[in-house]
Amino acid sequence: MHNVLISFLLLLAYSFSAQAQTFQPELEVQPHSKGVFVHISYQLYGGTPFPSNGLIVVGDTSVLLIDTPWDSLQSEQLVQWVANEIKKPIGYCVVTHSHADRTAGYQVMQRHGIPLVFSQETAALSQAQGRRLQGIAHERDTTLAMAGLNAEIFFPGRGHTADNQVVWLPAQQLLFGGCLVKSKEATSMGNVADADLAAWPTTIRQLYTKYPRLRYVVPGHQQWGDIQLLMHTLELLKKHTP
Repeated sequence: MHNVLISFLLLLAYSFSAQAQTFQPELEVQPHSKGVFVHISYQLYGGTPFPSNGLIVVGDTSVLLIDTPWDSLQSEQLVQWVANEIKKPIGYCVVTHSHADRTAGYQVMQRHGIPLVFSQETAALSQAQGRRLQGIAHERDTTLAMAGLNAEIFFPGRGHTADNQVVWLPAQQLLFGGCLVKSKEATSMGNVADADLAAWPTTIRQLYTKYPRLRYVVPGHQQWGDIQLLMHTLELLKKHTP
């Protein structure tokens, strides 16, 4: 029996190892609303591919990216997709916080001459994690105005991280909540290693006040939706906060 158990464990370990070695993530792009696409990248989580969302926002003459994909390969795929399908240059890439699911493709962006836009706090936290962002560092809140496109970058308070920002697209009434906002599929708060659970509910309520005309919400992971995602996030916080 002992030998059978050892054999089973070795087989299980080999299976996970083989899966990790053969996993080749492929970027997905899905249309969302007028002039907006969601780019979806993947990494293994618990042995299963798990999605991470970012945005492609198309202006009159250029494109705005919200967050990089989860690795360099998928970030390169994103740049090539925009070149092939949109056929407009990428003006900026906004980074909403310092974790790898937002910043892993920073070197790809820099190699293609795409300026990163990030808060000073995100720059400091990224550098502490080994990623030196280069581009435009701002205090906390700013607006990017491009031809046919406006994007408001806002820090609503601590939550998922100390530096988590959101991006508001007024033309589409779309809020990119990033990892501050949980999807309907989420049953936990996910990665809370750098979270401020006590402040998180107040931060979410700030979004209600700031964006009364909100129509769409795109979370950092899994399926997007509407204002109900903010309520769902608050409900999860009630369940998972001591």
